[in-house]
Amino acid sequence: MAPRYVEQTPTTPPFQFLSGAFKLSNWKIPYFSTTMHLEDVANSLHLAAELPGAETIDWKIQELYQRDIDWPRVERDILPYLNNREQPQFFNSITIALLPFDEHKNELLPNFDVDFAWSPPGLPDAAQRFNKTLQVGPISLGFWDAWTTPADPGFQSGELCWNKDQLYGVAIDGQHRLAAIKSLVNNISSSTREFRETRVPVVLLIFAPTLGFNSPSLKEHIELLRVIFIDLNKHSKPVSRARQILLDDRDPHAVCIRELVTDHLSDNYDELAAEPPQLPLAVVDWHSEQAKFDAGPYVTTILGLDWIVSHILESRPISDYTEYSKIKTQIEKLNRTLNVNLTDAIERVDELAKFEISSFSYTDAELKTIADAFAQIWSKPICKILTTLKPYSDLLERRARNNSLSLHFQHWYEMREKADGDKYYGHALKEYQALITRYESRVEDPISEISLKNQLKELESLKTDNLAYNVVFQRAVVEAFIEYAKIDFKHIEELWFLENEDEELDVDFDTVDYLDSSDYSTRGLPGPGDRGDAQGSSVENTLSAKVSNRADQFLDALNGMILSWPDVLRIDASFSFIVDSDTENETYFWLGTLLKPEGGIDFTQAASRRAKDLLFVAATMYLYDEETDPGPGSNFQYFWDRCFSDDAPAVCRRVRRAIERFTTDKRGGSAASRILRSRELPYSAEDALFEARIRFEKMWSVLDL
Repeated sequence: MAPRYVEQTPTTPPFQFLSGAFKLSNWKIPYFSTTMHLEDVANSLHLAAELPGAETIDWKIQELYQRDIDWPRVERDILPYLNNREQPQFFNSITIALLPFDEHKNELLPNFDVDFAWSPPGLPDAAQRFNKTLQVGPISLGFWDAWTTPADPGFQSGELCWNKDQLYGVAIDGQHRLAAIKSLVNNISSSTREFRETRVPVVLLIFAPTLGFNSPSLKEHIELLRVIFIDLNKHSKPVSRARQILLDDRDPHAVCIRELVTDHLSDNYDELAAEPPQLPLAVVDWHSEQAKFDAGPYVTTILGLDWIVSHILESRPISDYTEYSKIKTQIEKLNRTLNVNLTDAIERVDELAKFEISSFSYTDAELKTIADAFAQIWSKPICKILTTLKPYSDLLERRARNNSLSLHFQHWYEMREKADGDKYYGHALKEYQALITRYESRVEDPISEISLKNQLKELESLKTDNLAYNVVFQRAVVEAFIEYAKIDFKHIEELWFLENEDEELDVDFDTVDYLDSSDYSTRGLPGPGDRGDAQGSSVENTLSAKVSNRADQFLDALNGMILSWPDVLRIDASFSFIVDSDTENETYFWLGTLLKPEGGIDFTQAASRRAKDLLFVAATMYLYDEETDPGPGSNFQYFWDRCFSDDAPAVCRRVRRAIERFTTDKRGGSAASRILRSRELPYSAEDALFEARIRFEKMWSVLDL
């Protein structure tokens, strides 16, 4: 559409520029270097948080992070530097992406080529001063010399200005410097000579083909904004782990985590019904740098998902991609845990290791293979655990009922958390107060701060004294599930045959783990579906189906235990047990695992590992009873003896190993050792085994097996 010229177009001053481009790949990124007075910087360039109507926009995660400013850093570090009259000051250039903007709809436009009523301002005396002029959307450019293509010398210098209502100049590098300049301009007089003479270097990026921009794949400017933001910032001040996870496209751990969560805010749970499912951002703490979720509206955090994925993949993220041995180990573990073939990647690592001249990187195809495999195998079970374990499903149901899924609530809670953490300078607090003012002054459906707080209070009441909302318990649940997922269909078939048919099977079940996909017929066993019952009818001949089935069984067991014994989710959950025929005592269920002897929760990872064995055994006992009932093994004593018998089936041998971890005196670190020490009793294997038995028997009875 031809541009329309309107009087009083809100325009920037004309900025003289020198142009250039980066063209070291299939991409070509044009840029325009200029300098601006401090006032022009403050008035013409923007932080992402300044976008009008930000609280009503369905932001994607990359845009959400662009809004985030560490105001204490601005006020404590950058502003004092600018205000110090006893030392020289200098800033590197601020990099700004000029993005087309619809001022009426309060939204970014995908590119400059959309059909839109652009209103570019005129440059002063353009006809007399320039040999060539050009309008790109709301931008006017004048060139001192004529040119035919952007590669010509005449393209390299001129002036430009833009319509400030139709262009959003967002800082993608130097946004904290920009924030400091805005604060400086608002707090000092612009009449001082030093102020007038100061100009700031600015690099403007304009993603317009007319100006030489070339993109082989990305179509929307905001996608390119995310890529450049990560590339620019990861080489300076380190990007926080949570932010890196949600923005980095090159790290296999990060791409797996992002398969678990959606990339945008929404006011529903529709993503949980997708195939494969994803966790809505509404239930994940994406905006803070903490793993805790014992307060607030969330069931987990990005850092919590980082921990989960690391345990599934059996490796930690790699920070230095010249550590070839670590990279090779990571690839081998990805091959094993995701059942993928990354042979080419291993060959490249081996080749790089010979010369040690460059860093390794995964190809786009390899990263897609990793992400797709993770989503196919692990997204559904992890999403199920984090949304259908009873405490979590209760919270999700409450959020659906009390309207705390609304975008308004989500934006409010994010701003509230930032305001609560703003202890020194009040910028986040001012933004929060402005948000509340907008909410309360809405013509239609005004929203009061007290109503939002009441919604939050209702959610947090569900978390009070509930272990499920502690990181240490969630980690124990996930570790128990990962262990439980190693139980193969063949293990279950062994139980069914040995307890119901008493057949002799020549099968080494200890060789089976959750990645074994060998053909059942070669071992003399019926294949999936051959038994004709619910378990056998599930098609378990793929890793994804097997892990998904285990998640269902695992959740059936844990939810059954929680429903029968709700107090099990209290740290002080207690139960009675018989010492002998005449004596009944009481003890704490979580003592030695999550409960410290002096009281309170043990938040260490060692506590998670100890509690994991209790949860794993609960799920395994439930499975054992399902497969053997109405066989002879449907009582606890028989099950307990079966675990210690010489011919114990593989499932029972796994329980025995859990019992051994629970009871063995490993420098006083086992659960039973800690229980006995809390009672000021010396360690004995017999007493340790008794402590394990009474807890497992309690779970058996609660599960009504």
